[in-house]
Amino acid sequence: MPSEDAGPFFHLTHTAPILQQLSVTAEESVLCLPKAQQLVRVHLDCEEIVMSDPLSQWPKVNNWCSFFGGDKSERFCTAYAAQLVELFLVEHYWLSETLYLPCLITLLLNDSGYLDCIRAPNLRNLALKPNGLEEHEDSTSHFAGIQHLTLYGKVGIKSIRPLGHLTAVSKISFMIPIPVQKVYSHGRATCNVHSGVFTQLAQAQPPLWPHLEHISFGPELDGIHFDDILTFVKSRNLRVAEGVEGRHRSIIKDLVMSPQIEEIPAWFSTQLAALLS
Repeated sequence: MPSEDAGPFFHLTHTAPILQQLSVTAEESVLCLPKAQQLVRVHLDCEEIVMSDPLSQWPKVNNWCSFFGGDKSERFCTAYAAQLVELFLVEHYWLSETLYLPCLITLLLNDSGYLDCIRAPNLRNLALKPNGLEEHEDSTSHFAGIQHLTLYGKVGIKSIRPLGHLTAVSKISFMIPIPVQKVYSHGRATCNVHSGVFTQLAQAQPPLWPHLEHISFGPELDGIHFDDILTFVKSRNLRVAEGVEGRHRSIIKDLVMSPQIEEIPAWFSTQLAALLS
């Protein structure tokens, strides 16, 4: 706890030998953080951090979540680049140089432009707000191994077409990731899939995400177009069943909608069940 005359500057515990997860929110404070040899997960929502040598204080960190960034957060990402397994860059962040993250498995970016600055050859899970991604189309070619793609914000055909490079994708989720939900705790974060997106995906040649098998929709979805979704599932499942271009298309095995989504039409559920059976 800060002393009465500490003002906006205070120390947390100097040492925390068994601490494995640290989550700190401090809008105006300068934090002097503890030495924790066993710490693996760090979630920081603060702009000023005092650490002379991050690796010596937290040698085992492999999960980093930053809500407010700046050059200090970039310095931490660089320090842990060789060992990070999960990285969430949510708000007010920028990268001035390319980060090579050889162990990274899961990445969340609130700005698709940062894909240009990240190289992660073993990345498997990507959560992304694709707004403006068409301006960074070449950047997606570095992530060919991604299997699970989560999209949120405004999802239009122009912004997601560059993600067609991700041919290993087997699951797509349209929902707000938990770290992003925390940023919008006083407002409403949404996932808005534009009308016609799934119909255009059904018509795309060559097909985007040829190994796609699983689709899920979160409760924040705005404007669900049920006809559109069925058109896409039919384009995969019926064509494969009929042997049309079967080598290039996957069969959609399941499509899950959040139980919080209201007014799912009975005709949609019936036709979807028939397609997935």
